Amino acid sequence: MQSQGTTPTGLISALEQRLVALRHMIEAGTSEISRHEDAIANIRHEVNVLIAEAEEVGRLYARYREADEESTTLFPMPVSPPTQNGAAVLGPSDMLVKLVNAAPGRRINVIKLVDQFESEVKAGHVRTETSGARKLGSSIIPQLIRTGRLRREGDEVMPRG
Repeated sequence: MQSQGTTPTGLISALEQRLVALRHMIEAGTSEISRHEDAIANIRHEVNVLIAEAEEVGRLYARYREADEESTTLFPMPVSPPTQNGAAVLGPSDMLVKLVNAAPGRRINVIKLVDQFESEVKAGHVRTETSGARKLGSSIIPQLIRTGRLRREGDEVMPRG
């Protein structure tokens, strides 16, 4: 056995070489990690740019899709006019104008017009899904007057012109 104070020179030399080799491997590994971290950071940046663009495109898509759905919902283009028992089913505005034109002297009391409109809705001759036919008729008559399709004199409504 050797004494504690002495160590073989070959062992010290081997440990020193191994220590140098380990330091080179550590340096190479850290360099490799650094290179990969830079690449990951670049990829992360690119992905974040793509995510931001996808969110913007998604917002535009939703906005234009909604506008497209609104335009087709508000102004549907029927292939053929709906009918019931051979009679055309009209929209609420057209039905109100038709009722005014069909009245004697083409004049009708507003209350009578709303009553007739309500009975036409109940008969299924008006294209609507509302359950409040009186309210619908009462709200459309002023719009028809404002847009010039009808005019009002006192309690009576008549066609414009």
